[in-house]
Amino acid sequence: MLGDAAPKADKLATTITANDLMPLRECLRIVHHVPGRLRVRLTRIALRANSDFSLAEFVRFVEVTCDARVAISAAALSAVLEYDPERLPPRLWDDLIDGPEAAARSAFETLTTAP
Repeated sequence: MLGDAAPKADKLATTITANDLMPLRECLRIVHHVPGRLRVRLTRIALRANSDFSLAEFVRFVEVTCDARVAISAAALSAVLEYDPERLPPRLWDDLIDGPEAAARSAFETLTTAP
């Protein structure tokens, strides 16, 4: 995947925090998920002019923190994430995006501290 040797804590400091992620979750919905490949769609909340949503922040989090690839389809208002399901269990993504806040925070912690 990305294979960057920089420590994850240093990279994360320039990306997204758990507190930043919580409002972003309202803007994303999982539409399809098989181990190793996840498609998320933007919700109407993300499309509002006054929305704090930043797809760029989410993409940066996924690419840097989760060592995954992201392909965005502006026409479909969706993103496909390709990740290593051996390194990052699929349930983490489900919890992170669609789970209750406590589960999302736990998944965030796991993702950001995974080797």
